[in-house]
Amino acid sequence: MDAFNVLYKFPELEEHMAHGRLIEARLGLLRILSEFQVKWKKPIRFHLFFDGKKNKGDLTEKETIAGMEVYFSHDLSADYMIKQAIKSHPRPADLRIVSSDKQVLGSAKKWKCELQTSEEFQKWVDGILNAEPPQPEKEDNVKLSPGDVRYWLGQFRRKQP
Repeated sequence: MDAFNVLYKFPELEEHMAHGRLIEARLGLLRILSEFQVKWKKPIRFHLFFDGKKNKGDLTEKETIAGMEVYFSHDLSADYMIKQAIKSHPRPADLRIVSSDKQVLGSAKKWKCELQTSEEFQKWVDGILNAEPPQPEKEDNVKLSPGDVRYWLGQFRRKQP
C-alpha cells in the first residue's frame, strides 16, 4: 500500500498532515486499518510503504505494528519499494496493490496483481467500518388457522375434575 497516498484520502488524517502532525496521521492510518482488520473478519495482511524516514535521524527501515508491516523508504521512493516488493513476491498475482500512482498501478498490472486506487480503498474501508451490524430478524405476529387456534385452546384449557 502506498501509505501517504492512502493517508490523504481520509479527511481526519489529511487534517493532521495539513497541520504538520505526521506521527498522528501515521498512527491514525494504522488505527483505521487495525479496526478494518477486526471488522473484515477475513485474513488480510497490510504492507504499508512510507516515503522517507520514520522520524528525523531515525534509521528504521521496517517494523511490525499490530500485525502490519510498515516500511520507510529513506532515500528511495515508496513507489520504487512497492515495485520491488511486487517483483520479489513469489506469487505477485496474490497481491492487492493500493495506490493512485499510475506507474505503481502499471507495474502491478504487468505482474497481474489485483489493483485498487487509494480512493476506492478509502471508500471500501469506510463502508466496512460504518456498516450497521445485522439486526436479528423480528418475528411478525404469527397467523394461526382456526383449526390451530382450537387445538392450542384445547391444550391450555384446565381439565375439570
